[in-house]
Amino acid sequence: MLWLYVDFPQLQLDNVDDKLCEEQIPIIVVNGQHNAVVQANQAAIDCGVRLGFGLGRAISLSQQMQVINYDEKLTNKLLAQISQSAYQVIADIALMPPHGLLLRLSPMFVLYDDLAGCWQRVQEWLNNLQVSYRGATAFNPQAAKLIASAQALSQTQISDDKHLINQWLSTTPINALNTSEKIIEQLLAIGISNVGALFDLPMAQLARRFDSDFLTYISQIKGEIPLAIDFYLPQTPFCFYRDLNYELHTTVHLTPVLSKILDELSNYLRVRDKLALSIELTLKLRDKPALIVTVHSSQGEQSAAAWLTLTQLQLERVELTAPVISLEINCHDTSSKTTVSEDLLSQASHGAKRQRLSKAQLLSLLHAKLGEDNVTQLDYHSSHLPEVVNGLAVSTPRSRCEAVELSSITEQVRGGLRPSYLLNKPEPLTMTVSIFHGPERLCSHWWQKSPVTRDYYIAKNSQQQWCWVFKIPNGQWFLHGYFG
Repeated sequence: MLWLYVDFPQLQLDNVDDKLCEEQIPIIVVNGQHNAVVQANQAAIDCGVRLGFGLGRAISLSQQMQVINYDEKLTNKLLAQISQSAYQVIADIALMPPHGLLLRLSPMFVLYDDLAGCWQRVQEWLNNLQVSYRGATAFNPQAAKLIASAQALSQTQISDDKHLINQWLSTTPINALNTSEKIIEQLLAIGISNVGALFDLPMAQLARRFDSDFLTYISQIKGEIPLAIDFYLPQTPFCFYRDLNYELHTTVHLTPVLSKILDELSNYLRVRDKLALSIELTLKLRDKPALIVTVHSSQGEQSAAAWLTLTQLQLERVELTAPVISLEINCHDTSSKTTVSEDLLSQASHGAKRQRLSKAQLLSLLHAKLGEDNVTQLDYHSSHLPEVVNGLAVSTPRSRCEAVELSSITEQVRGGLRPSYLLNKPEPLTMTVSIFHGPERLCSHWWQKSPVTRDYYIAKNSQQQWCWVFKIPNGQWFLHGYFG
C-alpha cells in the first residue's frame, strides 16, 4: 500500500494575508511555551532569523519584525480546512496534527491510472492552496512522514520504487525522527547519524538502551507494526476561518479576504451539486463581542460572485464598533440544485451579453441593500373574500416549504373568475348592466365580527365593459371591479 505524507510546516504563517507579504515585512511565529521561532517568512530569513532562535535574538535582527504567537487550535482548524478541499481529490485522508496530512494513494490508481497521474492531480491541488508544503511517498505511513519531514520546503520525494524509497529512508538524518532530543543525543553519541545505521542495530540491543515507545516507533517505520489511523470524514456544514493578523476599520476592505473564502464555498457547493440559501458571516472584533451577519438568498446561489455581491450590499449597512481582526463564514442552509426552464425567445431578445435577474435574485439584492424590514411585496392569504385575499406584507426569504404553501394558496385564489382591477371598496351600482354569469355566493366565517353575504355576478355595461357586481340579501347591488 503506497502512502503520501504532505507536511505543511508553516500553516499559520501562510494564513497571513497577502497585504503583509507584499510589503516584504519580516514575520515570525513564536512558540511562547519554548520561547522559540517555529515559522519565519523569507523576509525574516533574509534578516538572519533561523528556526529555533529565541524571541529576543530574532527581534533584534530587524526593527520591522512582526511577531505572531503560535496558536495550535488555529493550526488544527487550518489543517481541517485543507482536508476538506483534499477530499475532492483523494478519498482516504488522515489528519496528522499539528500540520500534516496522510493520503492513501493506491486505491486512487483506478481513477488516475498510475502514480504519475495521481501525483499530477494532487500537485495541482497543492499548488492551488498557495501554502508551503513538502512531501514523500513510502509503503507505510511513518516512513512517508519521516522522509517528508527531512525535505526542504517545496521539495518532494515521489516514487513507488521500493528500492529507491528504502534508499531515501536510509539516508534520512537521525534528527528527523519524531522523538525526544535526549534520544537523538544518545544516538549521535554512539555514532548513529542516519536512519540506515539505526536499522542496522539489532532490536535487542536497542531494547537495552531505549524505552518501549521508541522501539514501537522504529518498528512502525520499518513497517513491522501497523499505525492506527483514523480516516477523515468530510464535514457536512461548510466552515472557513481566516485570521487577518492586522486590523480593518471598514467593511469595504474585507472584500479581498471575503472573495477568497467565497471561492472555497463555491467549490464546496459545486462538487456536492448544492445551492446555499444563507451564509453566516462572523466578524471578530478587537476587545468587543463578535458581530454576526446573516446573508440570505431567496432562490439559493452557488456562485462566489453572487454571494460576494449580496455580502457587500449587506455589509454597507453594518457599522463597526471596533476593528475587525478575523472572520469566519459558516453555511448550514443548503438545498439540492434544480434546473429552471426559461423562455428561449425571451433570452434571445435580450441579447447574450445582458445578464437577467430572476425575481428571487432581485429580491435577494433588495434584502441585502435595504434590509428585510424595508422590502414589501404582494402577499396572498388563505381566504375567499376579495378584500382580504391579498395585500402588502414584509418580504422575507422564504424556505422551500413556505414557497410550496404559498403556491397552493395562490392556486386556491385563482380557482374562480376574478377581475384584474378591484376597487378599493365596493361602490353602489348606478349603471345598467346585463348579467352573463352567476351567481357565486361568498360568505364570511361565522366567528368574524362583521358578517358578509354576497352573490357575485359577471356582467357587461353599456360601454361593453365586463364588470364584477354583487347583490346583498336586502337586494342592493354593488360594483366591485372590472375585468381587464
